[in-house]
Amino acid sequence: MVKINFGKRSLDQPDNLQVSCPTGLLYGIRQGDTLFILGQRFDVTVQALQAANPSIDPRNLQIGQIICIPEVTDRICPRGRLRTVQRGETLSTIARQEGIPLEALIEANKHIPDPDIIFPGEQICIPTALKRRCCLVLEPTQEAMSFDIGGVFLNEELNDTSRITFTGVNLPDPSAFGDFNAYQGNLVFREIEVTVHVAQATLPDQPPVYSGAKEVDVPPLGANIVVIYPLNTETDTRGSDILRGRIIDCR
Repeated sequence: MVKINFGKRSLDQPDNLQVSCPTGLLYGIRQGDTLFILGQRFDVTVQALQAANPSIDPRNLQIGQIICIPEVTDRICPRGRLRTVQRGETLSTIARQEGIPLEALIEANKHIPDPDIIFPGEQICIPTALKRRCCLVLEPTQEAMSFDIGGVFLNEELNDTSRITFTGVNLPDPSAFGDFNAYQGNLVFREIEVTVHVAQATLPDQPPVYSGAKEVDVPPLGANIVVIYPLNTETDTRGSDILRGRIIDCR
């Protein structure tokens, strides 16, 4: 047995043999795991698990033992790459090394029951769509298809915060969409929204450009979508989204 320390937790891990898993995921056994439970968690059959791991004893799975979960890579990590955990690593240290928010790393590895515990030799998903600095093209919505407009969202991670910038190009005066006098950008999470005022910039001989930036202390790459819409600042009335993009497409 090899003694592995995980910060506040200390777990015994069996010496793992090299496990072959070319189209699957290497996974460390947790307390309470059985092949039946793993089959339900990963949507694979017990028979497939046994076939992928002929050397294991299903009645004697050991905590930290690395097994192969077959044929799940495309489902577990569709927009990323697999990384093998090294001794002493945690999700926090891996997130710092990869330059991505910890929340995004945890979200990409929902198959891990407790994010505080990972095992050397198992694989986790690194969401490669998430980078320290990324740019997202905003496309016109159905409500704005008659206008030749476009937009860009930029995320720049700083030391402890992030700077987000919304830019709309060739936008007409907000009144073109109704009783509105301004534009606003929103970073939309599941439960909250982060708003940024988007003001017109004066650029000679260039199409109208509206832009706004803000420093935020929430991880922008944990949001769902980015939108720009017209706003009436006097009545705080919001118009329909005219530009939109999915944060997962930020490159």
